[in-house]
Amino acid sequence: MEAREIIEFIGNAEKKTPVKVYVKEKEPVDFAGCQVFGNGDKIVFGDWAVVQPILAENVYRQKNVRVINHINITDLKLSKDAEGRKVTGAYGFSVRERKFYEIDARAVLIATGGAAGIYRPNNPGFSRHKMWYPPFNTGAGYAMGIEAGAEMTTLENRFVALRCKDTIAPTGTIAQGVHARQVNSRGEIYEEKYGLTTPERIYGTVEEKRAGRGPCYLKTEGISKEAEDDLYKAYLNMAPSQTLKWLESGRGPSEDNVEIEGTEPYVVGGHTAGGFWIDTQRRTTVRGLYAAGDVAGGAPQKYVTGALAEGEMAAKAIVADLGAWSTKAKDNPTSCTGTVQDGSGASSDNVKSEGKAAGNIFMRYVSHFNETGETVTCDQAEEAMQKIMDEYAGGIRCDYRYNEAGLETASDRLKSVRKLADKLKAEDMYGLLKIYELRDRLTVAEALIAHLYARKETRWHIFGENADHPEKDEKYSCYVNSVLEDGKIRIIYRPLVREHEYFHDKAALQNAEEDAT
Repeated sequence: MEAREIIEFIGNAEKKTPVKVYVKEKEPVDFAGCQVFGNGDKIVFGDWAVVQPILAENVYRQKNVRVINHINITDLKLSKDAEGRKVTGAYGFSVRERKFYEIDARAVLIATGGAAGIYRPNNPGFSRHKMWYPPFNTGAGYAMGIEAGAEMTTLENRFVALRCKDTIAPTGTIAQGVHARQVNSRGEIYEEKYGLTTPERIYGTVEEKRAGRGPCYLKTEGISKEAEDDLYKAYLNMAPSQTLKWLESGRGPSEDNVEIEGTEPYVVGGHTAGGFWIDTQRRTTVRGLYAAGDVAGGAPQKYVTGALAEGEMAAKAIVADLGAWSTKAKDNPTSCTGTVQDGSGASSDNVKSEGKAAGNIFMRYVSHFNETGETVTCDQAEEAMQKIMDEYAGGIRCDYRYNEAGLETASDRLKSVRKLADKLKAEDMYGLLKIYELRDRLTVAEALIAHLYARKETRWHIFGENADHPEKDEKYSCYVNSVLEDGKIRIIYRPLVREHEYFHDKAALQNAEEDAT
């Protein structure tokens, strides 16, 4: 088949996603069309298109479960009692109709994933979303927690992936599958010179290019046709663009080495520990708020299975805590809705809710419909943010390096983008969603800069490449944490938590070394 025929075949082929699902049944569930093993505790194999509707239908059948889809949550609902501040729900808006939601809850679990799109990506324009991490992970969970005053940790330890150039396809399949070594433009193997961990592999690639020995490659030239066919098939399954690139060029990996590059930085708790400061049960520092998955900090290299485990840990903690709290909140979540209207006549009276906070948040939504429109669009403002982060806060353009002067410049210029974001006009609910995605990314970017500034060393090459402090300093063998207080980010240096230790108690908090930025 010619390359064009293969492209058309892929485009028209039936898409299947085989999954393995673990199910704990309270009542029998018929998984028709799937392979099922066990009784009660079942293991189900099948296509996601078949399994997903069955799971969804049975979720809706569960008692005391209410599913509300197509809502963008923007803010956490806070209250105070004798024991201090507590999360009691959330605010958001529908992305399909003009409705505002106030949701009451005795506990809130954030599992929204990490943050992509903060830095300018490898590819411009439409291809900018060809990235390592999903573009719809905007850091919303981080942003809500930061603005609610939750303590965050290790945001400065960013994640950068080593990928195939342009396609951003995984490199591990080649490096491990055909044992391809990293080589520079002279054919020299350089990977062992710098190290074999993920940041070291990227660091070596960057350093070889800086020394004038780039581009860099995975050495595949000369592999067997059988191995080449295996790579074609493997990438058709997980990253078709890489196979198509080979086919369209007319030269496969057996004839040409595969060029590699690093992606833009991301904040991903499951890989590099950035996120909420949590205890062993996934409680955050704000009562009633829990975090699991990429949004939870302090637990690197947990990946998918670790994220799933955290969800169960958090759920058990919530159940245990509900009966212990003295606060008498509503047992069942409810929603109060008001219409998000156009025109200057809209007011907080449209909201069927008491409380100043709800009215203020509602009016913030409405304000974007009432704006007359700025000279920039939301996409342009987002690109401005990404350009600032790329050039001054350690993005691709500067080989992931940053210095204090650049971080200060980035911080100042982000304030201008924030002002633009506040004045952006929304034409519809999708437009409002885009504005809030930008707002979330800005909040994460501001906190990230504060963390980068606070760690005055280079502990992790590429992940945190501080040009002013290029060496490791044991003084910073600690956690760099932060809390937003009165609109300013306060940095907190905490000692490393060892096995069987716990640092959420008040004494530990009071004794921690603190510094304000």
